Amino acid sequence: MKFLLITVFTLSLSYSHASIEYAESKQGEISQAQIAKNRACFDEVATHGCGDPADDHKHFRTCLHDSFPALTEGCQKMMSNLYSRKQ
Repeated sequence: MKFLLITVFTLSLSYSHASIEYAESKQGEISQAQIAKNRACFDEVATHGCGDPADDHKHFRTCLHDSFPALTEGCQKMMSNLYSRKQ
């Protein structure tokens, strides 16, 4: 009985490992159009005087908060995903 349980456990373990392994897919790849859209969004934020987030992060976040309503809808969504406060 003990041998049977160990065998069943070993077989189920190998099956579960195979089902949770990472499978490469095209979903993880980002298109050049998406990259250009994201860069344009950061350029749009820079035109409002926010600068680059790598230069002064606090200034960038404060400026982004102030200029958020003036951004396009797609840019608002992307900046919300990146810089919103997480609870």
